[in-house]
Amino acid sequence: MENVNLEQIYDQCIKLIHQIKNPILKECCEKILSDYKEKLMRKPASINRYHYYKGGLLCHMYCVAKNAISIMDLYARLKMDSDLIIFGSLLHDIGKVYEYSDFMNNQSDYISNSHEFLGNSYKSIHIIDSYLSKYSIDKEFKDQVLHIIAITHEQERTLPPKLLEAIIVKYADDMDKKLSFVNLWFNKAKKGTQFNLDENELYKSLNEQYANTWYFE
Repeated sequence: MENVNLEQIYDQCIKLIHQIKNPILKECCEKILSDYKEKLMRKPASINRYHYYKGGLLCHMYCVAKNAISIMDLYARLKMDSDLIIFGSLLHDIGKVYEYSDFMNNQSDYISNSHEFLGNSYKSIHIIDSYLSKYSIDKEFKDQVLHIIAITHEQERTLPPKLLEAIIVKYADDMDKKLSFVNLWFNKAKKGTQFNLDENELYKSLNEQYANTWYFE
């Protein structure tokens, strides 16, 4: 389990929400995080892969948002909609509060029956749609918001991104999944150690200035 202060992570998420200019998206995002705060702090983000610890789901959503904002800032000339990026990043996996039970060490039975039938994509979209429907919001704009959520999920990989903001959030999500998974055991490896990540071979640097950490004690 990673040593993280979940209250601080939650507070940082709220600070990101305060950057949203659209009053509907801002209020809706804060309301959803508030309503699901306790669940987010108890769930892992995945099973035995990325952010696999108590509160990992909240940390994953925060990391994706930070990744996406960094990309957006770097390519500021593209004039992206920061509201869509922050909102979509923070809430893209909200459906996992119902997909997984609370984190417990060495527990393997996390996936619920409802996930088998509907999936995280449907759950996340359904939650956000139900909140947005309480507001007077342009239907086409709401569809754009929901598209940001849909594009990050495996079930929707055949759906091409139709917004630049969707591309940013998708790759920010993929980056955090990949790096968090590597972090589970990469720091435990010796210099030059080879190991596999999915179908890719990875090696640890042999640079003399690179700290040779070894945590298997």
